[in-house]
Amino acid sequence: MRTIIVGGGKVGFYLAKTLLEQEHSVVIIEQDKEQCHFCANNLDAEVSCGDGTSGDTLRACGAEEADAVIAVMVLLLTPISAILATVIAKKSAKEYNKLWEEYDAIYAYAEETYGGIETVKNFGMESGRLEEYTKISARLADISKKANFLSSLVQPVVGFVNHVS
Repeated sequence: MRTIIVGGGKVGFYLAKTLLEQEHSVVIIEQDKEQCHFCANNLDAEVSCGDGTSGDTLRACGAEEADAVIAVMVLLLTPISAILATVIAKKSAKEYNKLWEEYDAIYAYAEETYGGIETVKNFGMESGRLEEYTKISARLADISKKANFLSSLVQPVVGFVNHVS
């Protein structure tokens, strides 16, 4: 069985070693020149120093005839993506909690004003009530923008981290 392993770091090296022990044909593609030399000197495998995401490199290493192509570098980036997504989600959740508190405040204020509309009109409090309602509404808009912005960051950040590989 011919296997191409993209990434000759610790995981890729030991995966190649295990496959070689089982008499598989192994090709390692690694970008780091020092790691390429290490793999070449310590394994009985073909080692190519290049970009494993490049179609030309993969074709040159025989990916079209290979039984399996394994990219092990993604394994290292998955925890980073998960951590970043969790951090962003926690911050976003805090903002959404603030958002719901402001919604409660504006609903209560509107209900209080509407329920006592006769009192508000009799004492000429319309402008003061409107001013307070506008302040609450502005806070609500600001918190809403921040919460939506934070929650919209998750996909691009995770995508960027995964693209780095």
